[in-house]
Amino acid sequence: MAIVADGIQYAEQVIAGEIVACELVRLACQRFLNDIEHGPERGIYFIEDRAQHILDFYSFIPHVKGALAGKPIDLMPWHVFILINIFGFVIPLIDEQTGKEVVDEDGDVVFVRRFRTAYDEVARKNAKSTLSSGIGLYMTGADGEGGAEVYSAATTRDQARIVFEDAKNMLKKSKATLGRLFEFNKLAIYQERTASKFEPLSSDANNLDGLNIHCGIVDELHAHKTRDVWDVLEVGVKANAKGDVYSSPSLSQYSDQVVSSPTLFAFAKGGAPGLGLMGEAGSEAIMPLKRGPDGSLGVRATGGGSASSGDTIIHQTFHVTGNGDEALYQAMQEAARMGAEQGASKAKSDIMRDFQTNGSLRRNLR
Repeated sequence: MAIVADGIQYAEQVIAGEIVACELVRLACQRFLNDIEHGPERGIYFIEDRAQHILDFYSFIPHVKGALAGKPIDLMPWHVFILINIFGFVIPLIDEQTGKEVVDEDGDVVFVRRFRTAYDEVARKNAKSTLSSGIGLYMTGADGEGGAEVYSAATTRDQARIVFEDAKNMLKKSKATLGRLFEFNKLAIYQERTASKFEPLSSDANNLDGLNIHCGIVDELHAHKTRDVWDVLEVGVKANAKGDVYSSPSLSQYSDQVVSSPTLFAFAKGGAPGLGLMGEAGSEAIMPLKRGPDGSLGVRATGGGSASSGDTIIHQTFHVTGNGDEALYQAMQEAARMGAEQGASKAKSDIMRDFQTNGSLRRNLR
């Protein structure tokens, strides 16, 4: 079963260079560790019990597809890292009129989640929908919210139903445990005890007005041509201090539109357009980087596609010895140098062959 320490260790290994990660992931990990240590100075607290609570919930969630269908989900360290970020950090609830901390009947300060919006961008086949479905179920029936309204939204109703149907199948395959907490039909998952529900919604923003949303899950955010659905969900959660919006991808397309908020937790991992090389050494990567017997990290880079007339494609294999960014940088520098040398040699060979065979280059020089 996953524990909070798994997520903390993941962040530490990324920062130490033991797990190769892109700059965005490293920054997220560094911020996480900094906030655990220094957050209380700014009124930000990491509550381990809160973070562990959702991990415990996931221990009852089964796989719903493939050879592992029916077996408990084994969260990867980076899954744990995402979940404990979203659910572990809290801040005092502030009264907007008085500017003071809200207290309960016993005089204790009321805390709410620090992150109201979470953006998760990962490569395909990294359990994105599974993670989203689990969050939907948790927010529906295990977050302690009476009358919770949870919605899965996308550009089409069929797309929105992917997360919803996965959640429903999770309940079907765990009738003796998780399934006992919920009931469901074709239209919704609901919990009568708390009067809570989880429904899929299409991108018709007009039908979303007036919702009191506890959690909104937006699948395939990059496919949304406008902000309409996002804005309606965002307005809906403002009425609920604990409300959240959880979305996935694309960070690059929406960096100055949808995905911009001081209460945003962003985690980008995989091949995002325009964001350069992104990957990790481990089974969770888009293309796993395997360490050899000597502990070195072997990386293979190859050109893709077919060459058009006059093009030259150089295929390279380069080897990274050691850990961390410096080792990877040196290897890529060496690969660039070798590529330049190979390219020059190939060009020289092509020119010589052209002149020897009375090719187009020689004919054009006459």
